[in-house]
Formats: sequence, structure tokens, C-alpha cells
Amino acid sequence: MIPWVRTVPSVVASFLASLVEFVEALTVILGGGSIRGWRSALTGAAAGVLVLLVLVVARGQSLLQAPPVAVRLVVGTLAMLFGA
Repeated sequence: MIPWVRTVPSVVASFLASLVEFVEALTVILGGGSIRGWRSALTGAAAGVLVLLVLVVARGQSLLQAPPVAVRLVVGTLAMLFGA
């Protein structure tokens, strides 16, 4: 079992990073809703959540079977390419 001293910082950092992304997405939705109309902004947000849900359900378990080194390499490469 992994001790809490090692897991808590990772969990908190992941939560805060997700919170930042949520605020960015909310800003885009609010901006699009105020300029183009709320129906299209909320429809786009709902479609994005639905696509994310389908991807997580379809591919979530396969990530557990992938070697951690390969996952880190892919995620690191994508982070470098897209400036995350």
C-alpha cells in the first residue's frame, strides 16, 4: 500500500490542475454564450462532455494495461507539443 505522504501531494496537484482547466473551459463557454448565444455554447459544452465520457468509458481500462513508461512518453510528448 502506498503511504499517504506520497499520494496526497499528487492528488492535490491533479485536483488543482483540473480546476484550472475547468475555469478555462467555463471562461470559453461564458464568452461564447455572451457573443453567439447560450444555446450553441451549452450545446457545444454538452457535446464535449459526452465525447469525453465516451472516451473514458471506452479507453479507460486500456490505460491500466499500458506500460507506465509508454504512457509517460506519450503524455510528455503531447504536453511539449501543445504547450501544457
